[in-house]
Amino acid sequence: MAFPHTPLPFHLNVLPRALLLAAWLTSTLGCRQNMERMEPDALLERARDEMLIFNFDNAKALLNHNQRYFPKDHPDYPEFLYLQALANWHVVPPVPQDVVRAGEIFETMIRDFPDHPLVPSALLLKGRLHDIRNFAGDEPDYEKARAAYGELLERFPEHGLAGDALVRLAMTHIKQVENPEEIQKGIQLTASWLEENPDSRHASLLALFLGSMNDQFVGDRALGLYYYRKAYELGFVNPGRAGVNTWRLVELAIEAGIEAAGNEVPADGRPAWDLTKVADDHLAIAIEASQTVIREFPRSGRGYEAVLLLRDIQTARPDLSFDIPALQLFDFSLEDDNA
Repeated sequence: MAFPHTPLPFHLNVLPRALLLAAWLTSTLGCRQNMERMEPDALLERARDEMLIFNFDNAKALLNHNQRYFPKDHPDYPEFLYLQALANWHVVPPVPQDVVRAGEIFETMIRDFPDHPLVPSALLLKGRLHDIRNFAGDEPDYEKARAAYGELLERFPEHGLAGDALVRLAMTHIKQVENPEEIQKGIQLTASWLEENPDSRHASLLALFLGSMNDQFVGDRALGLYYYRKAYELGFVNPGRAGVNTWRLVELAIEAGIEAAGNEVPADGRPAWDLTKVADDHLAIAIEASQTVIREFPRSGRGYEAVLLLRDIQTARPDLSFDIPALQLFDFSLEDDNA
């Protein structure tokens, strides 16, 4: 049964809307007044807090609304620009004009405050902004990305972000997978930089990157082995992946050793390896790295495979003398609390 609609008296119909409007205005004006009363350092802290919980819209509104409190001679103006660029760039969904503005803000900060501690990060982010598709219809601008990454490497070669910049610079070439020349250009770029900076703090990371690229993209096992071994000797920088990377070094040593002896590498992997047809120097690498997997990374998922491989090598090559460490997955030893 339908009930006839009876309109409320005018004052009762309008009153709730008026109250809602008044509450909204009070809240908005109150927030604005609170923002205006905040000190500049408090504003920046608030903006950082908002971005830490991914409230980029709030951070953008806060910074854009209070820009007048950060004149160019303000000591925190460079950081203000940095945060403002980040906030404008990361608003969801992305707004094309905000992305463009973020790039312009990064450029302003880098140009006007070249010695500020945040400039290396701004250069990396500027490169990244041009390196990706930020919204529908957007296309990467690799030239601008390379210019930003290159400037970071040239000006701050020992900065903690230099390795990241070099890898990203190389990837602007390598990810053009339809063009083998571009892939080689990216690999050669990284190899040349590493050769010129062998003592860089990024040497292990870049060597592993080159090993992976030559192994997976180029299919050059010998060169992949060379760089994997360099990264292994320097120490893998990611402890969580060290066991897996050391095992890949083992596999590359065997596979490259089969090729070095003039034989074809079987597609079936370890069970199909003929270990009598592996060059001796490559076997030595595989044995040492397998022992490392067993001793240092027994729970990497490759410890037992390393034991089996060493047993197979002993069977195939009884002339070689080496030990097979005990595989200890868990340490059940208990210390005496009264000791």
